[in-house]
Amino acid sequence: MKTFRKLAFFTILLTLLIALAMPGAAYASGSAVSPNASLNHRDLHDQFVFGDTYTLQNGDTLVGDLFILGGTVTLEEGSDVDGNVILIGGSLSIRGTVEKDLVAFGGSPALENTGRIEGDAVTIGCKLSGATERVTGDIITDSSGIFHIRMLDGRLPTVAVARIPILWGFLSLFFSVFFMTAMAIGTVLLLPKQTERTAQVLIQQPVASGGMGCLTVMVAPIVLVALAVTIILSPVSLLGAVLLVALVIFGWIALGLELGNRLAKALHQDWHPAVSAGIGTFGLTLAALGLSRVILCVGWMVPFLVSMVALGAVMLVFLGAGRTSTPAALAVQSAVAPTVVESSGPVYPPAAEATSSPEPSSEEIPPAL
Repeated sequence: MKTFRKLAFFTILLTLLIALAMPGAAYASGSAVSPNASLNHRDLHDQFVFGDTYTLQNGDTLVGDLFILGGTVTLEEGSDVDGNVILIGGSLSIRGTVEKDLVAFGGSPALENTGRIEGDAVTIGCKLSGATERVTGDIITDSSGIFHIRMLDGRLPTVAVARIPILWGFLSLFFSVFFMTAMAIGTVLLLPKQTERTAQVLIQQPVASGGMGCLTVMVAPIVLVALAVTIILSPVSLLGAVLLVALVIFGWIALGLELGNRLAKALHQDWHPAVSAGIGTFGLTLAALGLSRVILCVGWMVPFLVSMVALGAVMLVFLGAGRTSTPAALAVQSAVAPTVVESSGPVYPPAAEATSSPEPSSEEIPPAL
């Protein structure tokens, strides 16, 4: 099939070059026949039909190839094409004989009961309909070709790129990674403290965050569906779903910020938090979504688990976790604790020294006498 796709690509390019090289639509070589005129009992040579109507009548023989770029072409019963027929978009009805191959890229090729194709019938992005048993050679069909050619206003063909799974998978991964990276940079610039607090909860309480995320995912749909059932609160249900997705993205970015900070420390760099968040989120998203596409069946669990932990951390921060476990709070606690010890310690030793001081003074009196 790869060979036919390459053949399709180069044939389209060649056809377009031929179309551009000619001042107008090409018809019978050395003939000034109108494009819509029927040709009666003549031996013709190569034909090129561009977005118009063409009929090869009974008894006509075309010595050469027939190129069709859009338009409507009919090979009547008793007509003969002593060459190949190449269809790029448009409509083709074969009631006569094609001595060699039919190659169709898109369009609607049809083989009637009176028609015959002595060679092969190759269709890419379309399918040969009608009496396919009247094809002497092989019928090769590739309906999932690269190019899908459709008709514009029934005359001119339009070429569209087919939905290739590998190509579209790569493009979706590329878009997702860079979208999350841009969101990470903007979020950290707008909400630096909240993102840092969520990152601390993610690192300090990963199991609790994952459990809270799973609990939220189980409860939230029930609540949203209950709200959607009511007519008045249905907009609230929609806003709740959007908010849930936003919380997952925020937690994902917080985890990316922590990864970026650790990468900066490992490289002995002093990055801005927005830069750390962008780099960390880029790597996290690329790894999670990449593994989901590489690992079959269970690959989806990687981004799912990351999303659950991220959502749970945001919910824990919302419920008040992490407000006293930040580095600033720990520094305050470590600074307050020594002052209490120092203030409570010196209270009693001076009193003990005061009670013991008179004894040596009384003992020193006799030597003075």
